[in-house]
Amino acid sequence: MMDYIREWQQESGLTVVAVLHDLNIASQYCDRLLALSQGKMVRIGPPETVIESELIEKMYAVRPLVLNHPVSSKPQILLQSEHDTRHDTGPKACPGLVEKEV
Repeated sequence: MMDYIREWQQESGLTVVAVLHDLNIASQYCDRLLALSQGKMVRIGPPETVIESELIEKMYAVRPLVLNHPVSSKPQILLQSEHDTRHDTGPKACPGLVEKEV
């Protein structure tokens, strides 16, 4: 659906205003983002200036890891558990997950 809306917007030259609560989808499809916290504007701008670790941490009280998408280079958010005391930033093992050799 988002691809269709983006294509329609580009063909028609119209502005599309969308309310998206998934910041990763917003980053992929929107030219500009408006971050709100408790009804007040916190930041407005391109995804690269809004999807920043410090801002996300202040707004949502989570420890985000912001990485660039491997294809689009748009910022994407990964969340880290507060209960995870490991300090490495590599992939975490999931309890109960059985890995199989391929």
